[in-house]
Amino acid sequence: MKHIILTVLAILSVATPAFAERPTYYRPKPIEIENPYTLTAPKWLSARPAYMSIVNNSDKDDVLTGASTPFAKEVILQYTHDYGYQVKTMRPLENQELKIPAQSIVHLKPGGIHLLMNDLKQPLELGMEVPIKLEFKNSPDLYVKAIIHQQPDEPVELNND
Repeated sequence: MKHIILTVLAILSVATPAFAERPTYYRPKPIEIENPYTLTAPKWLSARPAYMSIVNNSDKDDVLTGASTPFAKEVILQYTHDYGYQVKTMRPLENQELKIPAQSIVHLKPGGIHLLMNDLKQPLELGMEVPIKLEFKNSPDLYVKAIIHQQPDEPVELNND
């Protein structure tokens, strides 16, 4: 019996370090947020857009159903409508819901769909972080910090990928 116990202890002393050296694999969250940001603006401007990429690592579609921040009275989903002839306007997204297809990335970007923080409670200054709560239909709420970048001198329009 004593030999069996010593044999088991010897095996465990060799096997334990082998298990400890196994690589730890990263398992992505169902929904992840990349590069959340907003831009500086004059102090008199009471609304600012927020941009980010929403990554759905899941095999199931999800829906962004809302957002909020303590920096603004409300946050809505809106999109840029192009009338042509260099005339554009912003419109609220129908139903205030944005589908995030399975295994995809949805970009909230200038010239496209984005979050609009309305009735700002304080000026947004360069380098500050704006906390934003994102609500999803099938995933837990996510909390991100949108970093405030300098407003470019010229309008930025990204490609529609």
